[in-house]
Amino acid sequence: MKTLITIFCLLFFFCSFSQTSKIKITYLNYWDTIGMNRKKMINTLLIDGTKSVSFSLPDEFKSKGVYQIGTYKNSPAYAYYDETDSIKLYVFKDFTQNAMWFQPNFSLVVRSIKTYVDTLHLFNWLLTNENKKVESSIWKKATMRFRGRNYTAWYDESVPINQGPWKFGGLPGLITEIYDDTYTVYWHITKIEKTEDSLPVFPVNVVETFADFKNFCKEKFSRIKKVMESINNASDPNCKNCTGVTKYVEDNTEELVTKD
Repeated sequence: MKTLITIFCLLFFFCSFSQTSKIKITYLNYWDTIGMNRKKMINTLLIDGTKSVSFSLPDEFKSKGVYQIGTYKNSPAYAYYDETDSIKLYVFKDFTQNAMWFQPNFSLVVRSIKTYVDTLHLFNWLLTNENKKVESSIWKKATMRFRGRNYTAWYDESVPINQGPWKFGGLPGLITEIYDDTYTVYWHITKIEKTEDSLPVFPVNVVETFADFKNFCKEKFSRIKKVMESINNASDPNCKNCTGVTKYVEDNTEELVTKD
């Protein structure tokens, strides 16, 4: 994939704009690159001084409904778009407070967005000697494990920004590409530019943490599990002979929501 960034352009960019310039960085983003329902998203990172926000929206505007998004194994692939696809769910970062907040989902039931506080750049990066040339830029490789996934990141030391898409950051340069080892999630930089866009209002007095979010997910999983078990007529929730949807959900979801 062709990237719009070169060493010359980056040096010109950072020499031309002052420290107070607002920066907009755009990433191509997939949340499921291996399944049929792989919506092409655009992740936007807005930086204003020591604060930043990150959010993802569909690449092209889609009204509510089912649309073909490509092909998968020589067959048409479809995705369902609903009103939540047009809602910005932010990851807020404030480096002066060494704090981060995230909004995992929008509730259609109560029509609200829940915000949680999290640790800023909680990553144990392993820097490697591997690099690759992308146009005239040199990207370096780093790896880490974060909450159940193994990630590989490529970063550009010529861009003095220790950030990236979503919650990612903490490397000695801008993260230009990052993905997990199954390629289930994927981000790739496409553009960096000056912007006049303003950051949204940052949350205040948030007390619920990532641990609270995990507990919420566990409770939600438990409710879904009970429904699935009643459908499958499973009397024992831990029955090893239970098959089908119930066991599949249990084997995957429970692992993710219990990771630190």
